[in-house]
Amino acid sequence: MKSLTYYAHSAQDELGKLLPYEYWQTLQSHSINVGEMEAEFARIFGAQEQACQTGKLHDLGKYSEAFNRRLHGGPSVDHATVGAKIAKNACFRVEVKV
Repeated sequence: MKSLTYYAHSAQDELGKLLPYEYWQTLQSHSINVGEMEAEFARIFGAQEQACQTGKLHDLGKYSEAFNRRLHGGPSVDHATVGAKIAKNACFRVEVKV
């Protein structure tokens, strides 16, 4: 059985035509990139790990058939709420150093 690849972003040419999948950003790659970027932003107040994990969660709702349809021109999809609910329920605690 072939595994399904999920994507965070599609890619288009100058005329707006969808490019082949090899030009699209995978959701796995996107989540890692966002987590690393968020960790760097949070370094100033010592919350790198929390920021990295919440950054990875922010697009969790893109792991859905509805979002896959969106990438192919379908209607907008709420893809952020799922990750926000998980983060809230995990009760991440951030200690701000002043």
